[in-house]
Amino acid sequence: MNDSGNPDHSLAPAVTASRARTSPPRARKSVGSLDKKRERDRRAQQNLRTKRLERIQELEQRIVMLDDKVRKYHYICDRLSQENKLLRTRQNDIRHLVASWGPEDGLFLEPSFSTEASLVGDTGFLGAVPEPWPTAVISETESAAQAMMEFRRGSPEGMAFSPPELPTDSAIPRWSMTPFHDDDDAIMTDCFRLWLQRPDLVESSPESPTPLELLYGSKRNFLADVIHQALRKCPYLDPERLAVGWLCYYFIKWMICPTEAAYLRLQPWQLPVEEQLQKKHPYFIDLLWFPGLRANMINKQHQYDLADAFALLTCCAKVRWPWGKNFLEPGEDGQFRMVPEFYDTFTRIEGWGLTDELIMRYPAIVDGLDIESIRFRIA
Repeated sequence: MNDSGNPDHSLAPAVTASRARTSPPRARKSVGSLDKKRERDRRAQQNLRTKRLERIQELEQRIVMLDDKVRKYHYICDRLSQENKLLRTRQNDIRHLVASWGPEDGLFLEPSFSTEASLVGDTGFLGAVPEPWPTAVISETESAAQAMMEFRRGSPEGMAFSPPELPTDSAIPRWSMTPFHDDDDAIMTDCFRLWLQRPDLVESSPESPTPLELLYGSKRNFLADVIHQALRKCPYLDPERLAVGWLCYYFIKWMICPTEAAYLRLQPWQLPVEEQLQKKHPYFIDLLWFPGLRANMINKQHQYDLADAFALLTCCAKVRWPWGKNFLEPGEDGQFRMVPEFYDTFTRIEGWGLTDELIMRYPAIVDGLDIESIRFRIA
C-alpha cells in the first residue's frame, strides 16, 4: 500500500513474473515423472509379453515331445500286440499237439480230466477233483525237456534247433510278422535310432527314394536322409552305398509300417527267416543279404564280437558290378536314375558277394552256405 492507504499495483507485475519463473520447473518435473512411469509400464508390459511367449513356446515344445512319446508308445503297443497274437497262436498249436498224444506216447491224459473241476474247489458239489497233472506225466515231461536241452547243447556246429514253423492257416498274416529285436542294441547308431524315434516321419516318407537322395542326402525325404547319414560312416563305395541304401529303404519302410503292399516290395531273399521272428537280435542283422548268414549270426551271436563283425561286413560286402562302370544315367526328365542292369544285379542274391577276409575270420557265420557261390574275388 502507498502513503495514501491505497494498494500499490506497481508490485503486481513483479509477483506475477516471479511466479512465472518458478512454475515451469515444476511442470517439467511433473512431465518427467509421467514419462518415467510410462516407460516402466511399457517395460512391464514387454516383459509380460515376453514371458507369455516363452511359456507358449515351452508348452508347444512339450506338446511335440509328448506327441512323439505317444506315437512311440503306440508303436510299442502294436508290436506287443503282434507278439501276443503270435504267442497265442503257438500256444494253441502246442495245446493241439498235447491233446493229440495217445497212450502209446506215454503222456496220455485221462478223458475224465476236467478243467472246470480243477478250478472249483467245492468237492461236495462236483465230487472228488482228480489231480490235474499226474506225477508220472510231470516227470516224463521234465525228462523230455531235459533231453531236448541236452540235444541242443550237444548239437554239432552249424546245426541249430529251430522251433516248428507256424501252420499255414495261421490267423496272423505273414506280412504283419516283423523281426524280434533286442532293446539294448549296442550297435544301434544315432542315425539309425532316428527312424525308430520318428516312425511318423518314416511313414510319411515317399514309397520310393531317388538315387541321389541315398547318395547325397535329402531335406524332403526323412528316411533317405537318415540312411544316407548312416551309410556315410561305413566304408562302402558308391555302388554298394546306393544298393545297400535302396534295399534298406524298403525293408525299414515295411518294418516300421508293416503293410501287405510294403511286404510285397521286398526281394524274396529279404524276407525274414524264422530266427528273425523268434529270437532277439540287433537291427543290422535284418539288413544283411543272405538268409543263411542272418540265421547263423542270430543263432551264434554270443560266440563272436558283433561290433567287429558288423564293421567287417561293411568292408567285405560287394556288388558284382564292374569297377568304374557307370551305374547311373540321366533320364528324359533330366534326373539321374539307376542303370537297369545295375538294378537287376543288386536285387538278385547272386549279385552280392563276400570277400575272403570275412569268410576266414568268421567261418561260423557262413557255416552251411555255398562258400564258392558267395565268394567275391577281387581282380
